[in-house]
Amino acid sequence: MSARDSKKKTHIIDTVLKMISEGGDHNFTTREIAAKAKVNIAAINYYFGSKDDLIKLAEEDYFRRIADVHMASIKTGKNVEETLLNYCIRYSEFVLANPGLQRNMMSRIISDRQARPEISIALQNNVIRIKNVLRDTLSRLDDKTLNHISVIFLSAVFYPILLTQYESELNIDLEYKDREKLKGYYKTLIDCILSCT
Repeated sequence: MSARDSKKKTHIIDTVLKMISEGGDHNFTTREIAAKAKVNIAAINYYFGSKDDLIKLAEEDYFRRIADVHMASIKTGKNVEETLLNYCIRYSEFVLANPGLQRNMMSRIISDRQARPEISIALQNNVIRIKNVLRDTLSRLDDKTLNHISVIFLSAVFYPILLTQYESELNIDLEYKDREKLKGYYKTLIDCILSCT
């Protein structure tokens, strides 16, 4: 595939991800995708075969991007606290770029037991990465407990994203777009997780 074709394909995938983020579902037509991406409708069939295949590739691309954020974050930090905080901040910045997309993807994972294996693998890898970061600090704990703590950590990172539309009603003093409040929340989370020793 030429660089031009690759760029066009990426642009169409980015457009679909933006449409999912804005609309919260997949109830758009191939014609609407083409119009939003400013491409000929034939380009969608040429590059992807069908709207369903395009959406599948867009979702895979989204999970690959999250994995990239995870990998880049895990390789940073002078200590476990800094590494986990970097992970939380980078992840939240990624999500804030397309807030509806994360909610939509999480909803699909939760409601669709027929989720594709690559999504399960991506989620599993997230737990493994966090567990590996925690392992040295929480070395007294067995593998099962480390798995539980990793899931607790990831859940506490994801949960505020799912609640962004209810922040004022819940009175949790966490505005996801307020970086300092979010950082305070993450520091509290990390302190709680690391106190498991």
